[in-house]
Amino acid sequence: MISSCKKENESPASNNDNSGDNEPKDEIIGSAPNEFKSKVVIEMFGGEWCDGCPDGKVEMQRLMAQNPDDVIGVVVHSQDAFETINYNSLFGHIGGVSSFPSAAINRLAAVNSGDQSDFPVITKQYWERNVNRILGENTNIGLALESKIEEGECKVKVLVNGNNLDIDTDYRLTLYIIENNVASINQIGKDNSFKHQMMLRGSLTAPLGESITLKDYETFTKEFTLNLKGSIFDIDNIEFVAFINTFGGNTSTRTIENAQKVKAGKTANWD
Repeated sequence: MISSCKKENESPASNNDNSGDNEPKDEIIGSAPNEFKSKVVIEMFGGEWCDGCPDGKVEMQRLMAQNPDDVIGVVVHSQDAFETINYNSLFGHIGGVSSFPSAAINRLAAVNSGDQSDFPVITKQYWERNVNRILGENTNIGLALESKIEEGECKVKVLVNGNNLDIDTDYRLTLYIIENNVASINQIGKDNSFKHQMMLRGSLTAPLGESITLKDYETFTKEFTLNLKGSIFDIDNIEFVAFINTFGGNTSTRTIENAQKVKAGKTANWD
């Protein structure tokens, strides 16, 4: 995996099952609106050694199917062949993972979650209520994504716009590589036809994001390149998830501010 980037502060021109999303968008990115919908990122933690983790994936897909434009699922593997460096970085950032499957919902401290309240990582019976408290809200930060496949590379452009920003907040941009329909190696409780969905394969940024400077009503743009030559990835099953997360403080103050997802070779506009 090779990444490169450039930054411009300028406005852009006017198996089995799927990931639970609508059909990928393919449109021209226009001017950013003044308000954006709050999207929800569910980062689920699991591994092939965990016989209950496929059920966690099913629950996450159910929430995505109910809210196909607003809920984004990511499965973060640990202690198996699919673990990436993202897991260890996330483990400390969100205050640890005590059971599997469990998930962080926009990395917010959970509410109404029994003895897990005030912690970001919670078991699946509490996912829906913590997703629902975010849905329908507006936020002051939004993202748009454009990806193009050409000559053995996939180029991804991330655009971020916001207003009424907190100048003291350490805003970070994270760009995940997600793959669907990944053949299992040895998923406990499943046969060899089982396919993993929404699997985190790595990131084109640092695992916990890269610090960026946002200015009110100005569009921040950054480009990345995923090298496909000799890659383990099946580009037809690749999606990119970009989000703005905050850093510093503690687990009660860190959050994912907003997110966007796009299939490789497609475009996702502001919304």
